[in-house]
Amino acid sequence: MAGGASHLETWDHKPKLAEMNGKPMPESYTKGQPIAQLQGKKLTCLAPQHEFKKYGKSGQSFSSIFPHLGTVADEMCIIRSMKTEAINHDPAHTFMNTGTTIRAARRWEPG
Repeated sequence: MAGGASHLETWDHKPKLAEMNGKPMPESYTKGQPIAQLQGKKLTCLAPQHEFKKYGKSGQSFSSIFPHLGTVADEMCIIRSMKTEAINHDPAHTFMNTGTTIRAARRWEPG
């Protein structure tokens, strides 16, 4: 879903990010990444802007953005194992939905 809420503010609690709030982003996170905007910039870590709490027997963490979801935490399945080397949103979305970052070369028309 393009334009959805950030995973860092909804499902994907990152305690280390909160711990690093206001500190410089370690170069190890950006070094060698193919995004020109990241190179040579002083990046600062920003903690999640919403509180996270653990719910249910499963101990799933949910943001305060979705207070009702905590009541059904043990009925939900959240997949946290998806990984891609694509760090730009559009190729990453394509990979998540299709299993590849290669877009169709042309539009196929009947006929």
